[in-house]
Amino acid sequence: MKNTLKHLFTISCITTTLTLSLYITILRTFPFPQEAIQNIEYSKYICDKDGHPLRAFLGQDDRWLLPVDLKELNPNLINATIAIEDRRFRDHHGVDVSAIARAIKQNLANRRVISGASTLSMQVIRILEPRKRTLPNKIIEAVHALRLESLYSKDDIL
Repeated sequence: MKNTLKHLFTISCITTTLTLSLYITILRTFPFPQEAIQNIEYSKYICDKDGHPLRAFLGQDDRWLLPVDLKELNPNLINATIAIEDRRFRDHHGVDVSAIARAIKQNLANRRVISGASTLSMQVIRILEPRKRTLPNKIIEAVHALRLESLYSKDDIL
């Protein structure tokens, strides 16, 4: 029993050290996109004297990107987005370990990718830094999602 606990402790220490080393290595090799977050270029729009929009223009990459305060959105839209995209959004710190376990199980059982485990935070990172959808890039997204959640509130991320 004593040896088993000693082995478990050793394995835990090694796993923790390797995980932290990977985290630090990824952040140094692929810097967190703080500048991209701070310099988001929203679509331009013109309003009348009462603040009603008159004309809007596509933003960068020919996409609509308009700043919206969460209080302006219907709570049902927010709840539906969370329910569909990341139902444990409020309960994790950027990476949903149980969703990863579920996706691995389903993908192995079906011998092909049928399920993903991206959180909303990981999706924000993917929008800011588009990359091919590969396992190494998914790991980078996960590390950046953890960092994102350490810097911003859940509402800011939404």
